[in-house]
This record gives sequence, C-alpha cells and structure tokens, in this order.
Amino acid sequence: MKPRPPIPSSSTDLRQQAPALALEQVIEGEAAAQRLMNELQVHKIELELQNIELIQAAERAEIERKKYCDLYEFAPVGYLTLNESSNICEINLTCAKLLRKQRADLLQQRFSLHVTASDLPVFNQFLHRTFEQQTSEICEIHLRREGEISLPVRLETITSHERNECRMVLTDMTEMRQAEADRSALSKIESNNTLAAGIAHDFNNLLTTILLNLELAMSHLVSSVELDSCLNEEKLSALVAADLTQQLIICATGTTPTRKLSDLTTIIRQEVNLALRDSNVFVRIHQSEELLDIEVDPTQIAQVIRQLTVNAHESMAEGGSLTIHLENKKETPHSQEGVQVTFTDQGCGMTPATVSRIFDPYFSTKTRGTQKGMGLSLALCQAIIQNHGGSLRAESECGVGSSFYLYLPAKRTRLESEAKESSPEAHLQRKVLLMDDEEGVRKSVHAALQWLGHEVTLTDNGQSAVETYLSAKEQGQPFDVLILDLTVSGGIGGHATLQTLLKIDPFIKAIVMSGYTHDPVLKEHTLHGFQEALTKPFNIPQLQAALTRVMQG
Repeated sequence: MKPRPPIPSSSTDLRQQAPALALEQVIEGEAAAQRLMNELQVHKIELELQNIELIQAAERAEIERKKYCDLYEFAPVGYLTLNESSNICEINLTCAKLLRKQRADLLQQRFSLHVTASDLPVFNQFLHRTFEQQTSEICEIHLRREGEISLPVRLETITSHERNECRMVLTDMTEMRQAEADRSALSKIESNNTLAAGIAHDFNNLLTTILLNLELAMSHLVSSVELDSCLNEEKLSALVAADLTQQLIICATGTTPTRKLSDLTTIIRQEVNLALRDSNVFVRIHQSEELLDIEVDPTQIAQVIRQLTVNAHESMAEGGSLTIHLENKKETPHSQEGVQVTFTDQGCGMTPATVSRIFDPYFSTKTRGTQKGMGLSLALCQAIIQNHGGSLRAESECGVGSSFYLYLPAKRTRLESEAKESSPEAHLQRKVLLMDDEEGVRKSVHAALQWLGHEVTLTDNGQSAVETYLSAKEQGQPFDVLILDLTVSGGIGGHATLQTLLKIDPFIKAIVMSGYTHDPVLKEHTLHGFQEALTKPFNIPQLQAALTRVMQG
C-alpha cells in the first residue's frame, strides 16, 4: 500500500484531493479482492487435488480389500471364527467346501456338529483351553461329511482381543497323511530289500557249506574222519540256518515267550560278564531300589542283554565305560509299573538318521562278519521285548555315546508249569502214524522214528491218514500216536484230520508239526485236541521228548 499523502490543512485542499483519494481506495480494494480470489483459487485447486488423491486411495484400498478377500475366501486352508459355544461367526469358502456345505447354511451353526463323535471330547478340551488361556492351541481331529469317510484336519487357533471369539485355521491333512503313508511304504520297501539281501547272503553261505560237504561225503574219496567232519559241518550249518529262520520268524510275527519268575539283575551280570570277558570295557551296574518282580523268558531276555552289551563294546573300540542302571518305573504308554534297564556307553555315537533305522532288519553300520543274522540283532531284540509287552528305544549323540532304554512290565502271571518225570512206559516201542505231504520230510522222520525203535506207517494227506487209522483200529491194531503235518498242499491238513478222528475216537493221542510257527494251532495245540507240537526243524531228541510226553498222558 502506497503511503498516504499528508493531510491537507484546509477544506479547499480536501475537496481538491478527494477524487484522487477515492480512486486510490478503489484500486486498493480491487487489488485486495483479486488477491483473495487468487488465494481461493489456490485452495480450490488444492482441495481438488486432495479429493483426487482420496479417490485414488479409496480405489487402491478397494483393490487391496478385494485381493485379501480373495486370499481369505480361496486360501488353501480353511479360516473361521468361533464363539465360546463353537458357533461359526465367519467362515471362508475353502472351509465351507471342505465341509461340503453352503456358507450361508454354516453361519451360526455349531462347528462341533461336524466333529466325529470319537474326537468330540478332544475338540471340546481344545476350544476350552483356547478361551481359558487366550493362547494359540493346536490339535488334530476328524470331521464328519455326509456320505464320505471322515476328513483328518489340523486346527490351530489364533487368539483375538475379543475374549468371546477365536479365529481358527483349518488344514486338510489328507494329502499329508497320504504322503506319510507313502514314505512309510517306501521305507518298508527299502527295509525289505535290505532284509532280503541279508537273508540271501547268509543262506547262500550256509547252503554252500551244506552242498560242498554233501558232495565230499558222497564222493567216497574221503576218510571216515573226514566224512565225520563233513557231516558235522552240515549239522552245524543246518542248526545255524534253523536259528536264523527262528530269528526271522520272531522279527516277522513274534513268538510266545515261555515266562517264569526271573532275577533280572543276575541275568544281566551273567551275560555282561560273558560278553565283555577279556575286553577293555569297564562296567558299572547300579540298582536304585528293590526291583519289582518280573516274569520273562530268561533265554530270550539273556539274548537281548548280550546283544546290547556287544553293541556297546563294539562302539568303544579303544575302551571305555558301560553303565547299566536298573530302576522301577511306570511307563506312560503302558500305564503299568515295570523295570527299566538303561545301557549307556561312551562310544562314538550315532547320527539321528542312523538312530531312526537301527531297529530295521539287516540295517547295520558294521562290516558284516561270520556271525549269521547279525543284521537282525537289534530288530530281534526289539521284537523280543515287544512280545514281552515292553519297549526298547535308543538315544545317541555323535562323539558322546549312546543310551538304550529297555522296559519290561512287572507282575505277570506265571505261565510255565513244572515238567513231569518220565515214566518207563514212555520209552517203549510205539506204533506211529506219520502224515506229511513232503516226501523228504516223511523219509527223514520215518528213519528217525525207526532208529528210536518205533513202528511207523506213512501217509501223505489227511484223507489217507483217516482211512489208515480206521483200518488199523478195525483190525485190532490201533496206533498209539499220530504225528500230523498242519498244512498239506491241495489236501486235508493235520487240524481237520484230527477233528474228524476225534469224533470217532475221543481218546486219540496226536502231535502236530509245522514250519509255520506263528500258526495259532501250533501255539495253542492243546485247545485243538493235540497233546504236543513240534516246530520244524526239530532234531531226534526233540522228537523223542514229544513222544515221551504224549505217552505219559
């Protein structure tokens, strides 16, 4: 604004300057108005720009909202919100599809209605913990779906600030379970391949020994001393083959242990001292308290103790300390008190991958030697302990050592009965009917029975055995005892044969024999009418002992 001119001293001067002053005021007003208009225009432009930015931000927010809405609705897992009564407050399309329902039908419906009856208690506890503790919880259950098998799912809660609601992630576990099953099947295939290769290795060695010694014995080019040596080698090889077969049977199907009240500490001391004789391993055996009574098969348990001791010794090639601790313990999975034996060595240890496979048949980190079936050792130990109702597990750390935890339940019912004394009549000559479909077995058992002084009649099937038995009975020359093979290819086996004969003669005496050691008839032969059972292969003393026990009644 321009400086005002000096105020005139007279009215005449005022009148002369008035127009100029008025004009000046008009000009100043117009300038002020223009400036105001300019300022308003600027504010208008700024507001328009802000409005454009807000519109663009709203558009971007809507795009993001739609994107996250799509991610929520079509996520690979189910999302839902539940209240404390398990009512569904929100649910995405993925979860609705998993339940095979329309979303509108699921809203406000109780989620627990879709849980299988067996898993409902687990789910209720899971939901209660979520609301009670306001923490993230995880559980796995099965959901019911009409007309389909139940769906395995994993539930994970996400805590919210509102105590009356929880957000939940639902994952379909079907593919994961299938993948686990596939991995397990693949692992079993690999284990079976290893097992088959190990069996082939051991049996090929045994058969080589038997075949070569048989050829030497049949060549007539060896002396009597050499002939005896050849035959003895064949016998030893056959015994080793029988032992290896028995190990395979225990690993595959298990075998019923002959339990009796046993002093576990004494068994451990005997086997450990025997296995570590002349070794550079120092042993410490601790017994924390008076141990509970256990009933076990002492021979089988001794085999387990011996093998665990040998393993510890081999892991400490340069020497070391083996600590064995015995204590009473309540094993959680078994919910039964028992005795736990812990073997802890100072050996080289094992990797987690090795620990996960040490109980696989024929899996071994050692170079295979002359001991047949060495690859079955830990698998056999585990099978024996499981047959006793116990457990065997391992922990290890490379460079530190390994620990094996053996658990055996206590307070078993005694199963072993006292042996009866042999009576003179048991060793008299008997008339025996032998039935087996394998010609080689018939000839061998026939020769053994004749060598023992018994009169033998042979048949190769059940029908022939029945006819032969009835014919002899009608002629007044009945058989004293029958030896029947359990399984006959294409014919009537020993069980059906005996059942037919028992209807005619309920006082018949019979022995069942079979190579299928897991067959229930062989295991519980007395329940099926047999007085004794012979497991193939058997030797002459075992055959004679079975006949003796049968004739004693």
